[in-house]
Amino acid sequence: CRHGYFHVVNNDYTHWEMYAIGGSAAPTINSQGNRFLAPDNTFSKE
Repeated sequence: CRHGYFHVVNNDYTHWEMYAIGGSAAPTINSQGNRFLAPDNTFSKE
């Protein structure tokens, strides 16, 4: 997400690398009803 407003709804994040949801350039991220299951990778759990 870059610049602006983002509404992230009802997603299933189970296999991400470093970030499930990330932003740059000062966005506003409204995350609702999402499920996050971190993989066994230690770096994915920070």
